[in-house]
Amino acid sequence: MRSRAAVWLCGMAVLALAGVAGWLWASRSGEGGAREVRVSRPVRAGDGVELREQSIPVPSGVEPMRRAVEALAEPAGEGGSSALPKGTRVLALSVREGVATLDLSGEFAALGESGLTGESLAQEALRRCFAQFPEVKRLTVTVEGRSFEGEHSGPWNDLPVREEDTAAGSEGRP
Repeated sequence: MRSRAAVWLCGMAVLALAGVAGWLWASRSGEGGAREVRVSRPVRAGDGVELREQSIPVPSGVEPMRRAVEALAEPAGEGGSSALPKGTRVLALSVREGVATLDLSGEFAALGESGLTGESLAQEALRRCFAQFPEVKRLTVTVEGRSFEGEHSGPWNDLPVREEDTAAGSEGRP
């Protein structure tokens, strides 16, 4: 009887230690609680517009990269704005070999009507959004599964998300 109690007690101690270790690991990695991502929003600055960063909480169990892009598409509170056209939704998001492929809803195509400044702000906001994730080096944007080409900015395929990725990504490319 004594050995059964000892085995049971040891088993419970192992489970308790495993639980504490798991909790410590999750709290250090940010997976156990809220985490924050950054999004860039257009704001008036003098005679122009610039992007300003805003921190967005990521609830437990929500994938941070997807949350960041979804938050980028949302207006910033009452009267706030987004660098992406109103109503834009994330249809799909994947990362493979350093390239994030982002498929957006048809509303994103209205970006062509926003002129060069609108396209530039949207592209820069997306680059900044993905640059916070070290596994992403480049970005391709599609609209409902088709390659997106801005009227002023050209195709949004294989865009570097950081300046240092610009030179690295062009090596060995035609």
